[in-house]
Amino acid sequence: YNGYQEFKAIIDFDPYKSQIADMLPKIERVSNGENAFSEKINNDNFEVKLEENKLYIAKNKGKQVLLDLSTFPESYQKNVIMQINSAVLYDVAISNTPIKLDDSINDNHFGSTTTGLYDTKEGIKLDPNATIGQRAMKTIVHECGHVCDHIDDKDNAIKFLKEQMKDPVFMNGRDRPITIQEMLDESGTLQPVSPVDEKLNEVFKKELESFNKNPPNVNQNAEYALTSKMEFFAESYTLLNTGSCKSEYVIANYFPETLKRVKELIEQNRAQRENN
Repeated sequence: YNGYQEFKAIIDFDPYKSQIADMLPKIERVSNGENAFSEKINNDNFEVKLEENKLYIAKNKGKQVLLDLSTFPESYQKNVIMQINSAVLYDVAISNTPIKLDDSINDNHFGSTTTGLYDTKEGIKLDPNATIGQRAMKTIVHECGHVCDHIDDKDNAIKFLKEQMKDPVFMNGRDRPITIQEMLDESGTLQPVSPVDEKLNEVFKKELESFNKNPPNVNQNAEYALTSKMEFFAESYTLLNTGSCKSEYVIANYFPETLKRVKELIEQNRAQRENN
């Protein structure tokens, strides 16, 4: 009986009726013809328009930023990209991250279930054969979450790369120890914040301990955010920008403080990009 109750609670779960409701976006969109819309998200106003494979986005009447959509067919531009929350489109545009369809995505990554991935040198790559609609949108937003976790900052990069150097798997196959300068030359200064942010790690550790004492019976998908800090960040970004994600039940019920810290980091990283 308890198992059924819990299953039903997970299926019926609505983040907007949970303890994190006040962190979730309030979105109002007005379309201006077929290729443009205005959107209010919380206190920000966005204007978005599509012209000749280019998406122009302006926030709060500021300067337009641009996304090049030339690898996407028109139907994909309109039915997937244009349906994504404009704050997300804006985040990708101000980070100058390319976004493209790429056939090779399944050749070299973890079997064939990967529908999108983010690479600091090549940007966001999406599987052209993956489904379109809701699922494709969520994949893009999730990958944008990885983009927003990364900042171009030498101090942060050194912290992150020092952590990686402790990992025997990462150092495997190198014929000699490597210096931090060599690591920087090889990997660059654009690195993620979530694995090394002290406050995030502290609250995550605390919330994970109480989660592990009495975990819910959820499937792997629902626990996806717990596979790493970077996945937690990307799932939280999706939740904070769209009001839902695969791991919403676990994040909302067990990790509200970690979610709050991710929200602060998203805002911090965005401000840093806007000022560059």
